[in-house]
Amino acid sequence: MGTIYLMVPMVRKGGYIPFFVIERKRSEVALLNLIQEAFINRVSTRKIERLTRIPVIECLSASQVPEITWGLDERVEEFQTRRLREEYPFLWIDAIYEKVRVEGKVKSVVAMMACMVDMEGQRKVLAAEPMWEESEDTCQEFIRKLKRRGVRRVGIFI
Repeated sequence: MGTIYLMVPMVRKGGYIPFFVIERKRSEVALLNLIQEAFINRVSTRKIERLTRIPVIECLSASQVPEITWGLDERVEEFQTRRLREEYPFLWIDAIYEKVRVEGKVKSVVAMMACMVDMEGQRKVLAAEPMWEESEDTCQEFIRKLKRRGVRRVGIFI
């Protein structure tokens, strides 16, 4: 359809941003989140490019996917190191196995998960960390990391 040039009126105080520009920005953020989620779920950049072949976003190329997903490492680091509350009424730790590519080979990796439920019934993931094996030592280290991040008292631990 092509480029649309907008003439935005100048005002003395504040500014003027048309409603359709704001709505477009929200949809672009949603699209970027969708692409990041697909990347996290190991969808290849070529498949992401094919998935986005709809008229609104068909200009997305496979080379743009790494640019969009660039900030994910920082967000993961922030999540994994954020300070946790001292007390949780319910806390459970579990492990799931995922296949990941390491140095060109697919290996099975354990993802340790710590989840909590607050008094309002809201469930949240407190921590998620990949490990090479599920053992007593790795579980203890995972719990020690939770303690270093601030967890002190737990009502029910599963």
